[in-house]
Amino acid sequence: MRIIGIANLLYCLLILGLLIRYFSFLTILGATYFLIEIIIIAFIGLVELKQQGQ
Repeated sequence: MRIIGIANLLYCLLILGLLIRYFSFLTILGATYFLIEIIIIAFIGLVELKQQGQ
């Protein structure tokens, strides 16, 4: 589970970087979609890491 949690957080960083890089090409709806995706997946990754510690 720890590897999956770390992979999820790395994925969030990748998407955030791409979002910043290509922000001028995105619509408001597209940017909102990716921001919500980052929030949800980061939350899942943090929960996975927290459960690993217990």
